[in-house]
Amino acid sequence: MPVELSKGHPIFEKAEAARVSIKKAKVEDVNAAVYMACDFSGSMSGYYSNGTMQDLTERVLGLSARFDDDGLVPVFLFDTGVRKPVNVDVNRPAGAMAEIVRKAGRMGGTNYAPAIKAIREYHRKHGNGAPGFVVFQTDGDTYPASETEQAIRDAEQDPMFWQFVGYGAEEKAFLNKLNKMERSYIDNAGYFP
Repeated sequence: MPVELSKGHPIFEKAEAARVSIKKAKVEDVNAAVYMACDFSGSMSGYYSNGTMQDLTERVLGLSARFDDDGLVPVFLFDTGVRKPVNVDVNRPAGAMAEIVRKAGRMGGTNYAPAIKAIREYHRKHGNGAPGFVVFQTDGDTYPASETEQAIRDAEQDPMFWQFVGYGAEEKAFLNKLNKMERSYIDNAGYFP
């Protein structure tokens, strides 16, 4: 059941845009736990400081308001490891990403696999039987790539979809490869720049 938002709500317009997209995709009757993974590598600092990551957070909250019923999005910051998730509330979006970053410490490199594993584990414990939808944002390729490929293959067993979002003008060769990778069970990942 979607979260009810009034027209004056800070993310109402983003939730309405998500509703239109969900209707076009013919998944308006789907309920899903929504998660967000955010690249916290050094090259991402500009996206955090200029508000780009806050905007993405609000867009994901809008999506969550249409897919999920609890009004919370667990946000996982990752670099070569992954931080504990922080819940962002659909009713308190302002400054949410700045607060998460303030407590996160130093930025590192880029490895998607620890975040994929952590989100899968979290979903098993807290997903309440619903499918999961993960918005996985990054501005660079992962290292080591083989570890991430295996993590996505392992995740085929879960009722989860991983939507990778690439930032920056640089071509994300690995994300393109991941999107087209042969799956043995189900196509559980997509990519758009």
